[in-house]
Amino acid sequence: ADLTRHYLTTDGAGTPLLVDGAGNARLWFGDALYFDVAPTFEVSELPKLTLVQYAEMTPVVLPAGVSPIGNAFTYSLSSEVSLGKGLRFDPRTRTLSGTPVAVMAETDYVYTATDADGQVIALPLAIEVIPAVQAPRHITDGVGNLFFADGAGTLIRWHGF
Repeated sequence: ADLTRHYLTTDGAGTPLLVDGAGNARLWFGDALYFDVAPTFEVSELPKLTLVQYAEMTPVVLPAGVSPIGNAFTYSLSSEVSLGKGLRFDPRTRTLSGTPVAVMAETDYVYTATDADGQVIALPLAIEVIPAVQAPRHITDGVGNLFFADGAGTLIRWHGF
């Protein structure tokens, strides 16, 4: 019903009434009301998470479900691929945390909330883990030759003669 054109008043005996713009009673308070309003999340989408291998991530608290009738929720994070090694999701606190130890291509997960009535709401969440970037370094071969190598030890330039 479009309640924007309705207002609250009372009848002559003081009983609260919801009436339309013409004064016609539409609802008597004390009547049972049933709303078919689905639960939602606090947000409409989740940003992609790009994590760095071997770097502890800042914990992320995923959004809470919102129930118009106050139902409690249980939460889960799922995918066809398990959560990357070193990462964990705590459904009690809705927190994703940890230190990823393996590079992982962008992977789609589904974050779900299920209310006490069994209604399920879901948001997609993409997570990727990129390789750790290490600063280039100087190394020697033990006889005085100096090399410039990337963080993995791959030769970039040789400084010897």
